Amino acid sequence: MDMKPRFGRMFALLPFLLLFALAGFAEGQGLSKTLYKDRVNGFKFRPPSKYDTVPARDDLQALGILSWMDSQVEESGGIVIVIRLDDAHGRAGGPYKAKSSKKSKRGKSRVRGRRPALTDFLSVAFDGLFRSKIPMEERAFKLKGVQGLHRKWRMGLSVLDAYTYKGSQADIHLLYFVDQAFARSKSGKKWPGMHVKSGRSFERMAAAKEVDLSTLSYDALLRYHKVQDAQYKDWRVMSTPSKKYIVKTSSKRGAFIKNAITRLERSRKLFEKDFPPEFFGRELNAVSVVRICSTAEEFHKYGGTNPGVAGWFNPRSEELVLYSGKKDKERDALTYGVMSHEAFHQYCHFLFDRAEAHRWFDEGHGDYYAAAAWFKGKVYLKPETASKSINRLPMAQELARAGGMMPLEEHLNFTHSEWQRHSLRSYAQSWSIIYMLRQGALGKLSKRYWKKEYASIIPNYMKALLKGYEDEYALILEERRKAAAEDERELTPAELKVSRQDIDEVSREIIWEDAMEASWGTIDLDEFEERWIGYISSGI
Repeated sequence: MDMKPRFGRMFALLPFLLLFALAGFAEGQGLSKTLYKDRVNGFKFRPPSKYDTVPARDDLQALGILSWMDSQVEESGGIVIVIRLDDAHGRAGGPYKAKSSKKSKRGKSRVRGRRPALTDFLSVAFDGLFRSKIPMEERAFKLKGVQGLHRKWRMGLSVLDAYTYKGSQADIHLLYFVDQAFARSKSGKKWPGMHVKSGRSFERMAAAKEVDLSTLSYDALLRYHKVQDAQYKDWRVMSTPSKKYIVKTSSKRGAFIKNAITRLERSRKLFEKDFPPEFFGRELNAVSVVRICSTAEEFHKYGGTNPGVAGWFNPRSEELVLYSGKKDKERDALTYGVMSHEAFHQYCHFLFDRAEAHRWFDEGHGDYYAAAAWFKGKVYLKPETASKSINRLPMAQELARAGGMMPLEEHLNFTHSEWQRHSLRSYAQSWSIIYMLRQGALGKLSKRYWKKEYASIIPNYMKALLKGYEDEYALILEERRKAAAEDERELTPAELKVSRQDIDEVSREIIWEDAMEASWGTIDLDEFEERWIGYISSGI
């Protein structure tokens, strides 16, 4: 459930969007009466009418995509993609190759950065479909003091009309796609004219000042997100009583959203009780963003996910994403459970400075909190209080009684891919380990299954993990400062922010090994495994 962004070839999603352009275009299609206003980047234009605007998730934003649109009319098939490219996209580590680079002491390339051209974007995003940088047509124009460039390419079975507007801070590109055969048909003759009207409706407007979000008060951050999402029709940005969450939603189900906010707030108190920031010598002031789509279709379009996924937390965007759907008691119960599961990932992401933990810890705790239920102000975390589809007890008992559990040492040290390979069995086994550790720490296990030193496993693991990441972050930041000094510049706010993605695999493995040694390495693992299997088999 902890969604991992896919870079490189994951952009195959973009050619997939072009499949929408294979159907006929509805007669009478024109421009929307509502302007697309991007106040963050400072521009507006009039998109085609009857189109849904989908915000771009973080991995597409890394490529420069602000949003994409497809038609509400099934047979229309139009696609519009809005792009913003600036100098940062051309720096080392970005999706585009820099013209020149140096090697740092750690062996990583670094450059001052250059602004990628639209052809750079098309080469990366539409690998295999974009075959020539030379357009079929090209014409420069000037509109209301803004210099524009219109170009046209063939892209697979589609034709691309591209409108480019250069700026001092960034270039904005509006991309319009249509099926080649349809464009030549009688009913498709109006399509180029609609592209022209939309592409030439572009206007500059005052852009919001770039700010360091970590320095903003809650109210200022709330205003920022309202400005950021202002161009997305039907979406609204909401505050929460604790001022620890910001909720973005397109759902019209008021009662569902109200209950979701209540559960988020209660879950947060539960996390803070079990993982108090002061215990780890930290303050937690981060505000968590939760996006709740209105339908499964909208949810899957936004996340690029498949049916069966009910929610996810993305450590790159730091956003938790769910959907409400139509009212359904069982479906709502599952969504609320998944929300608490993913909210735990989000809480730990901020509490432990964006560290990455083993799956037994992350997913085991996620399922533990997914079962949370509140009655008369008291929280219950028994497996029977979980939604049926995320109650891990039946499978855990079946595995324990039949000798089907993975060897404990092997399971605890799984890489993410190894853990995922066993899927449902991994979820059940990880949940059962966390459940035993949590119940024992609360004094609810007999001496037959529990030893007092087991209570130190989770806190020792987290303390060692956090220290390992902090030490590595400090090394990376020092390297960046030295590199910036050589270029005679200061670090940007983005460069001052170090996260798990900046740590190489070897360094991460060393951190993980140290965390495991500081926790599980202090007990007799064989004895614990015997007690754990006995506890789960007993029926809890």
